[in-house]
Amino acid sequence: MGNLRVCVAALLLVPVVACGGDSATPDAAKSIDAPKTIDAPKAIDAAPTPDAQHFDFSCAGSAAGSPAANITISGKIQALSFSGTTPLKASTLKLFKNGNDQALATLDIAAGSDGTFSFPPQPTNGSALDGSVRLSSVGSGVYRDDIVIPAHPLVADQANVPVLAVSDSDFGSLASVAGSSQTASNGAVILLITDCARTPIAGATVTLKQGNTPLEVIDASTTPLSSQAAGAYFAFNVTPGDVTLDVTVGGHTFPTRTLTVVTDTTTTTQVAP
Repeated sequence: MGNLRVCVAALLLVPVVACGGDSATPDAAKSIDAPKTIDAPKAIDAAPTPDAQHFDFSCAGSAAGSPAANITISGKIQALSFSGTTPLKASTLKLFKNGNDQALATLDIAAGSDGTFSFPPQPTNGSALDGSVRLSSVGSGVYRDDIVIPAHPLVADQANVPVLAVSDSDFGSLASVAGSSQTASNGAVILLITDCARTPIAGATVTLKQGNTPLEVIDASTTPLSSQAAGAYFAFNVTPGDVTLDVTVGGHTFPTRTLTVVTDTTTTTQVAP
């Protein structure tokens, strides 16, 4: 806020001069009472500073615990556009374990559904499930393929997994608005940054590198998607291969992640403490 400035005019006392030729001593000029002291304006309290939003970092550094015997992964496929999100229909989802090209399970989401999905329970054999969900064969092929990776290997059921599908046209428009571009030979990255309670975090410090080369990361809160993609960050036209990710929020540093970018595919991951 600007400073409040109070201007007070100075009061000038002018001496009174006697008039006429009378030799009598003129009456002394009556003294003019000194102006009353003007009280200084009361100080105006500064506008209260809004409380900084407090995020939940209580899970940072906590051990994951022992994995359950079986894990169920469920969520909803949503089409993300400039007008909002809508359930995505007629699509194929596959569940993979990292290091294995053979799908653990495949789901065909029928046209007319609300986009919800749930994979059959997957045995863990005593180890956390480190894998991904892959979206493909969506509608008539107008949507980009998507690989969804959880924030950490899973040791328990995972619900509300966000599978976001973006059309090729909308993705190209978003890249253009962000001052970037997207070619079919390269991939892209979407980061969904949250705290331990899955509260989306905008304004994080995000560093994405391929080798020693930093990549441009766009905070969705600065784009036309701001109201539909809180806590989302985009990296466009990324050369296929591994990238490293570092995130800092208010002095809290998240664990470093390594992601694999695939040709003509969007790699989406939740990023949490």
